[in-house]
Amino acid sequence: LCLLYCSVSFAQVSIDSLNAEKNNRIKLIDAVPDSLQSKNAVAGNKDQSIPTLYSLTDKQKRNRTLLISGVNVAGYGGSMILFSSAWYKDFPKSKFHTFNDSKEWQQVDKVGHAWAAYNTGKASAAMWRWTGMSNKKATLLGGISGAAYLTVIEVLDGRSAEWGWSWADIAANLTGSGLFISQQLAWQEQRIQFKFSFHKKNYGEAQLNKRADNLYGTGW
Repeated sequence: LCLLYCSVSFAQVSIDSLNAEKNNRIKLIDAVPDSLQSKNAVAGNKDQSIPTLYSLTDKQKRNRTLLISGVNVAGYGGSMILFSSAWYKDFPKSKFHTFNDSKEWQQVDKVGHAWAAYNTGKASAAMWRWTGMSNKKATLLGGISGAAYLTVIEVLDGRSAEWGWSWADIAANLTGSGLFISQQLAWQEQRIQFKFSFHKKNYGEAQLNKRADNLYGTGW
């Protein structure tokens, strides 16, 4: 959760910064062939008629790409180990199977899947963009990785006797990733975003408040 929070925070700052420049820089970048962008970066961007997001040398791009690759592998791999230990260790395993949970939990779980896919893709794309990758490539790589990450979790569900592979979960994952990818490719900004809020409960009756405290705890 800490990794996801930090990644989303980094992504928000990065994407907000990109959006501030989109009218006079970003849209022009994708109109320039990659070969010209590369040559321009090596030349130190002396020719201002060919703008670049970052004036990076090939070595800088390579080093940043290796760094972000390592961050993604460590982050995804580490979180999978934690999830496997926290969610599945104490439950029996089974053969791979499916389970239709589309009508359960009032679809709150599906909103969670879409939210996670959206923000994971958003964070990943921002990191790949930092390497000097074009907006299109970073968006596709980051956005697809969000859905792929959650699909791996779905495979673990499919091998657990308590849960199962859910096609509704997969649909929610693709919805979240699709929302990010489509907006970033069309507008190069996120005009429609997932947001949520909460309020401290007060049912007005002591018995109900006590019952809620027993079920959910007293913390915020």
